[in-house]
Amino acid sequence: MKCKPWRWLWGLIPILMLGWIAILGEREHIEADLTSRTTTVLERSGFGWASVQFEGRDAVLSGRAIEESDPPKAVAAALDTMGVRVVDNRATLVDTVASYEWTALRKDNRIRVNGSVPSDKSRRDVIGMVKANFPSLDVDDRMRLARGAPPVDVWLGGVGFGLKQLALLREGRIDLENTSISVSGTALDARSYRAVKAALSGQLPQGIRLKNEAVRPPTASPYVWSAERHGKEIALAGHVPNDGVRDEFMRAARRAVPGAKIVDRLEPAFGAPARFVEVASALLEQLGRLESGTAKIRDQVATLNGVAETAEQANQVKVAMAEGVLIAFRTSGQIRHREPVIRTISPYETSAVVEAGSIVLSGYVPDEKARDAVAALARQRFAGLEIRDDLQIGAGQPPGWERCVEVGLDALRKLGNGRAALTGRRLQLSGTTDAEALAQSLPASVRTEAGSSCDTEVRLTLDLAAIQQREAARRKAEDDARQAQLAKQNEEERARLEAERQRSEEAKKLQTEVERRRIEDEERRRAEAAAAQQADEERRRAEAAAAQQADEERRRAEAAAAQQAEEERRRAEAEERAKADADRLAKLTPTEKKKVVDFCQDALSRVVREGIINFNRASFDLDPASYPTLNKVADAANRCPALVVEIEGHTDSEGTPERNKRLSDRRANAVREYLSRAGVEPSRLEAIGYGETRPIAPNDTASGRAMNRRIEFTVKLKQ
Repeated sequence: MKCKPWRWLWGLIPILMLGWIAILGEREHIEADLTSRTTTVLERSGFGWASVQFEGRDAVLSGRAIEESDPPKAVAAALDTMGVRVVDNRATLVDTVASYEWTALRKDNRIRVNGSVPSDKSRRDVIGMVKANFPSLDVDDRMRLARGAPPVDVWLGGVGFGLKQLALLREGRIDLENTSISVSGTALDARSYRAVKAALSGQLPQGIRLKNEAVRPPTASPYVWSAERHGKEIALAGHVPNDGVRDEFMRAARRAVPGAKIVDRLEPAFGAPARFVEVASALLEQLGRLESGTAKIRDQVATLNGVAETAEQANQVKVAMAEGVLIAFRTSGQIRHREPVIRTISPYETSAVVEAGSIVLSGYVPDEKARDAVAALARQRFAGLEIRDDLQIGAGQPPGWERCVEVGLDALRKLGNGRAALTGRRLQLSGTTDAEALAQSLPASVRTEAGSSCDTEVRLTLDLAAIQQREAARRKAEDDARQAQLAKQNEEERARLEAERQRSEEAKKLQTEVERRRIEDEERRRAEAAAAQQADEERRRAEAAAAQQADEERRRAEAAAAQQAEEERRRAEAEERAKADADRLAKLTPTEKKKVVDFCQDALSRVVREGIINFNRASFDLDPASYPTLNKVADAANRCPALVVEIEGHTDSEGTPERNKRLSDRRANAVREYLSRAGVEPSRLEAIGYGETRPIAPNDTASGRAMNRRIEFTVKLKQ
């Protein structure tokens, strides 16, 4: 049979067409699969910046890389993907910046980060740090990739440090230019302000330097400041614009009172009025002329109250308050000279008696000012009465004395008569009244007005005669009205009633007598009922007070006994442990004892090296960040119970040696108190301050001073 090739051709054509259609249909799926797998390989290889687009099995790689070596590496990673045939590299590099700048701005409820970032991973690290420091704020990410960054670990350290400071600001800005950081803004509070200042002065990360700092303390309104002098001690409190002004006030206080002990309770705050520093310094100067006194500033109002040694010195201070820089503020106050010694009175009694158109004031008042105040109060409450002032000056008045005297005079005014006597903390009021409502309400009213200033006792007598007289007058008026009516009727019917007049008069007299007796019986029953009710109320009050007092005394006694028993048990256990440990230690040879001491010393030193023990600036208040380290120190010390731990406080050379010695003593004792509360036997702890005498680094640099401000522990045998 002869072969005809053209017939085979007609059969191949449909097969080729079906194959081409199949290839076109599968190509889209193949390209999508290659794109997905290649993208995954690139991301896993650290080339997330790269993107690919396929034409069949041939890829075009694009994107902006950080390093020049990254595009070839991304091409190699793409070619390693199964199915990829050719990769056309069209990737470019991100821009290189001459100055690598990054900023973080906090305002309202938003934080915006802007500037250059070295890589996508660094961007994620930065965003993670932002959210960790500001979990409740909205984050506006405007960062862009750029080359030219400093070493990434140093740069990220600066970013993390800056964000921690920004978290302590109410609003502010962090600028990181290469490895130079700038911080500006307003602190959340005084503690945050001190923390930021301390961090910027000596806690910068390795490789980061401070370029500029403009951190303001929180704004205070009202802006208050005070200085209180008692002999050779001056206590400064309130607000100051910055630490420089604080130091200026300390110097002014020492000039005003040479050798004085200065107690510093000043807090930094923004918002000081104009000429605040000048006025405060002038007040300190005048305070130095007084034996004791208090100077205060509230916004633009300055006050000075105190006692001078002589009247001449008091006048000099008064003149100074009215001239010079002090006239920049509204000034007020009272300057007195020293009064003669006033004897102390016990019991301290002040009384007022209203009788016969006058009020007699007697007993004691603290001073002339108080005498004038009581007399003025009496004139105000008892206008028209003669005021007889028999008051004497005496010390020893109880707390709340002024308030209780005022309450007593107010009660006498309501009563109109009687006696109010304040003896110690007991206010007794007695008198008479014909107003039953006042008699019922006055005891509670006096007790409420006195509050906790004093205990009150009100004894009132109802004036029954006056009540009866008032009631009789009312009834007489009614009888007079009836008599007038009867008289009118009798006048009109005289002729008809003349025969019965005598009988009517007798009946009227009998009716009046019966009515009088009824009234007397009713008044007697009312008085007896009131007296019985008052006696019953007084009995119930006395019984309740006695029961309450007995219950309170029982509870206090039980609590005290339980507390004492617990303290004795703990003390006994501690003594037994200490004795046992001391016995074991005593049996050791000197070499073995030295090994025990060295072991405990190494344990304590390791805890201190690995942790931190910090204080607030120029203070002996422990930073809460130190608590974990101190707890570990307590654990290490308790593992060496037979040894003594000496706590050494050291400072840098800033300030006077005397001040540094006191500060180091107080810091060492603060650590001792904390360790004692943490469970270390107090008898095993010794605190000593060396001040600036034992530096471990030069004091001419911030880092050296930071190293010298430290707490060290020395373990030794008990003597």
